[in-house]
Amino acid sequence: MVAAAMAPITLLGGCSCSGNAHARASPTPTPAPSPTAPAFPKTSDGAAQFARLYYAKYSQALHTGVTTEIRAMSDPVCATCNARAAAIDRRTGTGAKFSGGTISVVYAAAPGFTGSQVTVTVIINQAKGTVVQSGRVIERIKPAVRRDDEVEVSWRSSGWIITAINTFSM
Repeated sequence: MVAAAMAPITLLGGCSCSGNAHARASPTPTPAPSPTAPAFPKTSDGAAQFARLYYAKYSQALHTGVTTEIRAMSDPVCATCNARAAAIDRRTGTGAKFSGGTISVVYAAAPGFTGSQVTVTVIINQAKGTVVQSGRVIERIKPAVRRDDEVEVSWRSSGWIITAINTFSM
């Protein structure tokens, strides 16, 4: 489930005592599944859930400047994936900050498939935003409403990975 994959790890309980024979040990936290973990089964729905998570992580990367997760979710041959991550890295490297522009998935679905590859149709909205550097707006992000991305995902031995993204205007 996508929500579980994005949930933070919370440590509960603990011991504030020393040498007490009745002290309880803290439970071991359960880490959220990695993007390619079995939380995304080899089904059409699993592929669609994986694509949804990519867009959530992409939106997050725009704001944090950290592209590690979106790079891990995409194959090095995915030109769009590489271009998106590189643009974020360039902005972050110059001290630029992204404000607004949150991406939300309004639809993600894949037809039934056989084999190991499927195309997920993802429709997104993106709020308007800005890129600010040294207190100046250097770029304005226009809002996108109902942008259609066709996301090619492939099943590998460890799970899903994005191999291509094609964007279409609606």
